[in-house]
Amino acid sequence: MKGRKPKPVELRVIHGTAANERVIAAQPRPRRVLPRCPSHLTGEAEKCWHRLARELYDAGLLASIDRDALTAYCAAYARWRKAEEMLAKTGEVILTNTRSETSEDGTVTNSGGNLVQNPWLAVSNRALDQMTKLAAEFGMTPSSRSRVKAEISAARQAQPERARSVAAAPNAGDDPRRALGSDA
Repeated sequence: MKGRKPKPVELRVIHGTAANERVIAAQPRPRRVLPRCPSHLTGEAEKCWHRLARELYDAGLLASIDRDALTAYCAAYARWRKAEEMLAKTGEVILTNTRSETSEDGTVTNSGGNLVQNPWLAVSNRALDQMTKLAAEFGMTPSSRSRVKAEISAARQAQPERARSVAAAPNAGDDPRRALGSDA
């Protein structure tokens, strides 16, 4: 897909470039249900799912329709981790096509061979590229978070108003003027 990503409907309405009711009514509203971890995810992919799913849901960034996208991210993460482990063991460059030759005195020498990029490096790079693209869709990178509009989860809405305001401004409780009893 070429070009810029489409501007969210809410921003188009605010900027006056879209008709309010018509555009908002046409925007899909997926069911806000925390999806279960797919049974085919195992090992690192399953750990990744459990690490991210609840946090993304609570942030309003995960709905039932997003299950496959998060599954793809978790699978790419597991593939990347495995490739990185293999690279740590074998290195980024490997020697191929070596021939062992035995000389008259019985010593074995390796001759020939080419230095090539380890295939695990290509696997790692591809998985990392997939992860980066999917992470941006879920707002899991600092720059993408500023572009993502999220609905607040039911759990977050159930928090008392005071807890939500503290969560929205985490540094407000750290204000030294409050500790001194000063409002200035």
